[in-house]
Amino acid sequence: MVKGKGRIFYIEILRAISIIAVIIIHISASETLVSFTTTNIKYWWIQNIFDSLARWSVPVFVMISGALLLNPAKQEPIGMFLKKKGLKMLIPFFVWGLFYLILSASVNLDSLTVKYIIRGFIEGPMYYHMWFMYMIIALYAITPLLKNIILNSNQDKILYLLLIIFISVSLIDLIEKFTSLRVNNFFTIKPLGGFIGYFILGYYLHTFSFSKVAQKAIYFGAVVSALIIPIGTYYLTSKNNGQLDVYLYDYTNPFVLLISMAIFLAIKNVKWAPNPKNYGTKMILAVSSTSFGIYLVHPFVMYCLNRFNLHIFSEVFNPLIRVPLVTLIVLVISIVAVKVLKKIPYIKNIVP
Repeated sequence: MVKGKGRIFYIEILRAISIIAVIIIHISASETLVSFTTTNIKYWWIQNIFDSLARWSVPVFVMISGALLLNPAKQEPIGMFLKKKGLKMLIPFFVWGLFYLILSASVNLDSLTVKYIIRGFIEGPMYYHMWFMYMIIALYAITPLLKNIILNSNQDKILYLLLIIFISVSLIDLIEKFTSLRVNNFFTIKPLGGFIGYFILGYYLHTFSFSKVAQKAIYFGAVVSALIIPIGTYYLTSKNNGQLDVYLYDYTNPFVLLISMAIFLAIKNVKWAPNPKNYGTKMILAVSSTSFGIYLVHPFVMYCLNRFNLHIFSEVFNPLIRVPLVTLIVLVISIVAVKVLKKIPYIKNIVP
């Protein structure tokens, strides 16, 4: 832990690198990636690799939440939990949701009516990244029930539950993608089920230890998966007449799952010795403490930067330079914006 802060340092590192990976996804997922029949194939491959290798970001975010919220030792009344966590999520959801609906209406030249706003919230997402808010609010809503299941289960039962979720979400999807078999919908629990799995998995990985053999198997699977995702995406896209096939980008497929587990375990297993006075520690905590706010604000930062029409933000610029550089620029501006918002009374509640 970071002394005096009550923080679990490996969790802080996971938060920091996860939000950076999210920004990488949103920058690399440009129009150039949509099709390799109308773009520079070299640039397509670079963006495909960036996107493929950052797909663990959202699963790890969900796993962090599960690791912290599903601790059965921290029992509290449902009403108190929902009041504390619900407000923390709902205020940003409605404020940023309205903000991005207004932005979308202005960009698309739509009429901003009450009907437009209500439909935007109900049908959602209001902007491409806001789907995460619907998912995390749903997970928070069922957290008291999941915590009760955890409380009354041993390690084997939790592992059994994770196995059921893996089969019904990831494995069945994989079978249907690459074979002619179609599994009865009765056996599937998507879309929320996969994230419930990550939520519980975060608690499991945080709480229980793995043998060295099991860890090596997970790391080996992650390395293989890191090759399968970009190469497989090229193969599937070529079979799709050059139009991007995003199956292997899906957060709940087995390959993203393996990489997410490996990242979580690798960071957890390092014996960190954080020094609050150390520059590296300060940077990690600066990013981690603003990560949720960064998630909410960074698409607007990207939108504003694109309005400048600078060459570095153009999709014709080499993505090997553009993606890391623009990621850094967006990250720094977003951190500053969030820190400023956090200092303003009441407004600070929209970037918890």
